[in-house]
Order: sequence, then structure tokens, then C-alpha cells
Amino acid sequence: MEMKIENVKNLLNILADPKRLAIIYSLEKVQRTASEIEQLIHTSQPTTSFHLKKLIEANIITFKQEGIWKYYQVRDPQIFDLLYSINSYISSSDVWAVEKLQKQSKIVVMGLDGSGKTAIILSLKGDKNLLSYYSLQPTPGSKTIQDIRATFWELGGQVIYREEYLKNPNNYLDGTDKLIYVIDVQNTTRYAETLGYLNQILNTLSIGKLFYNLIIFLHKFDPILANPEEFTDVKIHERLVSKIVAMIPPQLDCQIYKSSIFTVFQKSLIMRIGLFT
Repeated sequence: MEMKIENVKNLLNILADPKRLAIIYSLEKVQRTASEIEQLIHTSQPTTSFHLKKLIEANIITFKQEGIWKYYQVRDPQIFDLLYSINSYISSSDVWAVEKLQKQSKIVVMGLDGSGKTAIILSLKGDKNLLSYYSLQPTPGSKTIQDIRATFWELGGQVIYREEYLKNPNNYLDGTDKLIYVIDVQNTTRYAETLGYLNQILNTLSIGKLFYNLIIFLHKFDPILANPEEFTDVKIHERLVSKIVAMIPPQLDCQIYKSSIFTVFQKSLIMRIGLFT
């Protein structure tokens, strides 16, 4: 019994590092050299070598030598089943406190096109094919995704649809229990646009006295950000958080999170403002 507990603890310690998780996912169904892995996960050669060594010692990956090249591969593909199971477990737990709502509660997800709305919803529903989320196409108009706990209403983020939502908010927001707004932090060229859309939504809610629980995801804080120095807490606060806070009306309960679905859906609370501060 004690040995089993120790083995599980050691494995989870290895998997707790985002870079090592990124390496594992980079080797799904393929073999790669260390230099290929470095390019994929945007790390230096010493950092990559360090994590590869740890994963080899943990018997998670192995390699074969071909001439001067080492080709790394996952030793047992069941590791992906484990990671997907962890994702499914997290998704079914208190990620959005959905279980505190009545069955088939209405959760509306809004944001610009390409911000990651569909991926977040599918991840929370336990969809296992997380890496395919990067090829998802923009949602045309609105669509619903059923879950045993709630109905997710995803409102497509193209301009033509945004105008419709703002013009006729009751058609889409009536009966809403939670409103989710998703911002793609990696798309810095659209910060002004996404903040402008959020401000329009908040103004519409205030005019109609529609005060929902609002959750804002600053999304795509992935472990392989190309320029991590551009996404420090200080810079994100300056470019996004401070401007969001200035928009939020005092009667609105709002939480702001950093989030990612690169491996499993994960989020961390940045700030809570409004009714329950």
C-alpha cells in the first residue's frame, strides 16, 4: 500500500511541471529529436535536456539512437489515457461551480471569434481530444452544447453576430445563470477590440438591469507561450485587468481568471470584484 502511494506521488510530481507535460504531448504518436522538441515547446537546450532526463528516469519516455541522433518517444501510450482521465475528472469537478446550479442551468459564453470559447466548453465537458482544439473553426452564430448539469450557449464572436446579440440581448441572455467572457491573451492586436466588446456587453446588461454572475477568462496562458516575457502578471494587469476592473459596475459579481486548456483545463483566480468582494 505504501509503495503504491509513493509511486503515485512520484508520478504526479513529474507530471506537475508544465514543460514536462508539453514534452509528453509533443510526443503523442510521433518520435522527435531533442532539437525538434525545443522548437515545439520554446525552451533552451539545457532546459529541454533536464526535463527529458527526468521523464526518462520516471520511465515515461524512452529513446532510440540512430547514428548521431536520439529519437524520443513515449514508452507507454497509456500515459495519455491517464492525462485525459485527469482532465475529465477536473472538468466534472467544481471548475465553474456548475454543480451549485440547478440541472440544465444556462451558461452563456461570449468573446471574439478565435478566443477559445468552444475549446473551453468541450474541455469542461470532458472531451479527450484536447490537441485538436487548435483546429476548431469559428462558431457561426449561436449554438448550444448540452451537459448533464447545464446548457452552454456559445455566441459566435464575428462582428455581424455581436451586433445582433447587443441589439436583442433578451433573445440570447434571458434566463442566464452565468455569463462567461473569454479573452485570447495571445492575440495582443485585438486587445482593444475585445475590451470594447466587453464594455458594450456590460453597458447592455446595465441598461437592461441584467445582473448575472460574470466570469472572465484571460485565456491561452499555455505552457509554450512564444514570448512569455510579454505575458507577465504586471503586463497583463496593465493591458487588460486594470481596464476590465474599471468597466465592471458595482452591482455585478465578477471573477477574473487566467486559464489554459493546453493539457488539462486549468485556471487561477486573479481578482474578484463586485457584490461579494
